[in-house]
Amino acid sequence: GFEALSRGAKSIVFVEKDIKIFQMLIKNSKKFPQSNLKFYNIDAFSFLKLKSNFDFIYADPPYGKYNVNLLVEKILGHLNHEGVFILECQKKENLNTTSKILNFGNSRLLIWEKF
Repeated sequence: GFEALSRGAKSIVFVEKDIKIFQMLIKNSKKFPQSNLKFYNIDAFSFLKLKSNFDFIYADPPYGKYNVNLLVEKILGHLNHEGVFILECQKKENLNTTSKILNFGNSRLLIWEKF
């Protein structure tokens, strides 16, 4: 999120369930006092019930803790026209997808573009 902000994103929404990481995000956000940042200390599935749509979504859920296929299905429903969704997961994750796939060591990036 902060990288996107430094590259010109107009607003960033952080969704983080782990309270320690959430608090670190809040602390780091103080370096960007004029920015439009929103923070949610909830899991991704709960956040998605809020019905927001986005131009760019990057998800990096804890490996092995979520049904990644279900997460992808839910997130794609919140992607704006011409939006991009990137998911980081384990390389061994078995996904039903037509996304672009990039492998890095034990990690995999899956990229969807909505047209």
